[in-house]
Amino acid sequence: MDGKKFIGCSGYYYSYWKNRFYPEGTPAKDWLSYYAKVFKTVELNGTFYRTPRITTLQKYVAQTLSNFKFSAKMNRYITHVLRLKNCKTEIDNYLQLLQDGLSDKLANVLFQLPASFKFSTENLENILENVPHQSGSVIEFRDISWWTEEVYEAFKKAQLTFCNVDFPGLASHIVHTSNLFYLRMHGSPELFKSSYSTRELKIYAKHIPQDKDAFIYFNNTVYEAGYQNAQELIEILKAD
Repeated sequence: MDGKKFIGCSGYYYSYWKNRFYPEGTPAKDWLSYYAKVFKTVELNGTFYRTPRITTLQKYVAQTLSNFKFSAKMNRYITHVLRLKNCKTEIDNYLQLLQDGLSDKLANVLFQLPASFKFSTENLENILENVPHQSGSVIEFRDISWWTEEVYEAFKKAQLTFCNVDFPGLASHIVHTSNLFYLRMHGSPELFKSSYSTRELKIYAKHIPQDKDAFIYFNNTVYEAGYQNAQELIEILKAD
């Protein structure tokens, strides 16, 4: 059975997109509802920087179609300050907030870890002890030391999703650890800015499994590359 493919961008609220992606005259309060007519998913960046109000999350739900899905970033206090150490209660509370606000439109929670968070037995144990064991828990690393069989096997056992990334200077490769596929395209060689060529997108398309639900987000959103690449990848997958 084929999995569903959700392709979109990391965030939707970018001033450069005004009068480009968003038609001229579209007020900012209507940007999400317009975005949701083009894409079926968005990755919420704001939840990384600040704790959202439930009413704000509920507004996001009201502005999107019934089949729309959100992925939300875990708050940076947990990933970058506590560094996933002794924070199970904090994680559970934040997950509950996101769930209460986004309801069944919440698909995944992304734990984006800093480049300084390198592999160690202690760090791996902190992940396994504090992060809920479910495929919707997506772990993104920024240091190549995590691309090891030991980590893959631990994630598979816990049904955690290893986040696949294209990130400048990170010699990563595609990894599968759960029944979910998750890929973040950050722009390369210039972070957040560089556009992917049709050839590059076709190569990545071949790595997207047919039998799993897949979430692919473009984070090269400073200019127009993010939404253009996302739209092109959708068309490439339709043609296959």
